[in-house]
Amino acid sequence: MKQKKIDLYDDGIGCVEYVNHMGDDLTIVNSARVSFGVEKDELDDKDKKLINYLIKHKHTSTMEHCTVTFRFTVPLFIRSQHHRHRTWCLAGDTEVTFNRPDRWKRGQHCKQTGNKGAKFTMERLYQLWNDPIHHKKIKNMLIRVYDEKNKVFTVANLADVMHSGKKQLFQATLENGKKIKCSKDHRILTKEGWQTLEKAIGLELSSNGTATMSKDSEFLTNGTGLLWRSYDWMKSQRELGLSVSEIAANAGCSYHNIRKWLKIHDLQFDQILALQEYNKKNGVWNKNKKGYMLKRKPLSKKALYSIREARSGANSNWWKGGITSDRSNIARWTTEQASKIHEINNYTCQECNTSGGKLQVHHIKSVVEYPELARDLNNLITICRPCHFKIHHGKEMARSKKGSPLAGIYSKVIKVEALGVEETYDLSIEGDNHNFIASGIVVHNSYNEISRRYTEFGLQFYEPEAFRSQHASNRQASTDDLIDPKVHYYDINNRTTQRDGASLAIKNHHAVSLELFNDLIKAGVCREQARGVLPQNLYTQYYGTANLGNLLKFINLRIHEGAQWEIQQVAKAVLKILEELYPISVAAYQNNLKGEE
Repeated sequence: MKQKKIDLYDDGIGCVEYVNHMGDDLTIVNSARVSFGVEKDELDDKDKKLINYLIKHKHTSTMEHCTVTFRFTVPLFIRSQHHRHRTWCLAGDTEVTFNRPDRWKRGQHCKQTGNKGAKFTMERLYQLWNDPIHHKKIKNMLIRVYDEKNKVFTVANLADVMHSGKKQLFQATLENGKKIKCSKDHRILTKEGWQTLEKAIGLELSSNGTATMSKDSEFLTNGTGLLWRSYDWMKSQRELGLSVSEIAANAGCSYHNIRKWLKIHDLQFDQILALQEYNKKNGVWNKNKKGYMLKRKPLSKKALYSIREARSGANSNWWKGGITSDRSNIARWTTEQASKIHEINNYTCQECNTSGGKLQVHHIKSVVEYPELARDLNNLITICRPCHFKIHHGKEMARSKKGSPLAGIYSKVIKVEALGVEETYDLSIEGDNHNFIASGIVVHNSYNEISRRYTEFGLQFYEPEAFRSQHASNRQASTDDLIDPKVHYYDINNRTTQRDGASLAIKNHHAVSLELFNDLIKAGVCREQARGVLPQNLYTQYYGTANLGNLLKFINLRIHEGAQWEIQQVAKAVLKILEELYPISVAAYQNNLKGEE
């Protein structure tokens, strides 16, 4: 890659940087010919003609297998324009999971059961985000994200909630019952890594609007506290070279449980290699030893009796003193009182007033908090099984057990449906984990921006030396005539009002805003509010990932002479990078735009 960074405005700040990409021109050709069972290693003239044919007849779905990630450094007002070209979106009724901050700090991870983890639909979240009354609360909440490095779930803050307009949506249903509604371009974490919905399942839409899938795929779904059930987590432990005992210690379970799940995940140790490694490390146990037998003789009845006696009672490793715990006695006593309590309550659940069914006895005041009331009949009520579960596992229960880290579970996609056009939304996440949990499935946010909540350093501004004049008839356009008119402004050095060129006025305005921002920070004002005084010319930095087809559509729209000059430079920089990554496809796209064969 020759041009990894392209400057935009000749100020040494604004730029577009190449980060990484997936696929090439050959990928487009092979994806187009996959239905014929043909795969090539090199491109020839026929392949170039094929690419030209696909683009000419708008069969650009093959381009969606190629994705590029950029890092953009542009003024805020350009970021707002660029952001409108997002095509990766989720349906408005998609649920997003938040963890309660107080429980997270105490290590009590909120699973998606009961009401421990707050859930919002994307549509509702967008409304709250743009409501001044609720914005701060939503901003401070912790959204669940997946830490790809440690293979466990963690939390982050929202950076933005966006309405992406109406898009064609599809619904994928997983084997475990989870469903996700999203556009075909939205990236989802699969067992093969990050892939768009279309690429992951081989999505195809027939002429009559029926969606079909031609590939098997497994999506990573919401967490489980049983780390050993997670393929990713177990695989990461094996890659670290840990022994079964060490993995068991990390997971908080038995040695035998880890061996069982290593086999289920097909990650078990090779016994011969393991023995060789052990012998290499500890030496061969029977080397130069004599006088032993590999096969033991059958034990006599007397010997067996002696062994049992030696391992029974207080000599057993399961011995707990020979006295049943008080907690077990309370449970037994409560069960014995069940019939009496049910009769008093007329065999009716005291929560939902349902009669009959599977009834249980519940302590009104918990045994943990009020042990003195554990055997008080007046502290017992009849309750049905669903209500009992809700009380102990929902928000009604003040006490919750400390949870272990949550890991992910892969589930196979079993069905896909075309839903038509719906309103769509998306999120931007702060921090290093560029994903979130949508309807229990790990999806990419595809967009991540520097946050002024965490840093006030490196603030730089876009400061042109001259300005384009306003177009006479088009309010949204400018002319190529450059001017630097005189205007009144506040001189930060002399602390007086001056009249000079607009370029100097803007520089002073930036200095005044920055001084006010720093004063607010020093005075103890939170960054999330202090940043409100910073102007739109402030440079921001963000990552963006999109497929080749969508990038070319962005270029086509923003390289037009009617587009703002600053966004034109971004489109031209992206085009230069794409020309190097996908020379044949980009050339064919440009030729067809000009009407050439």
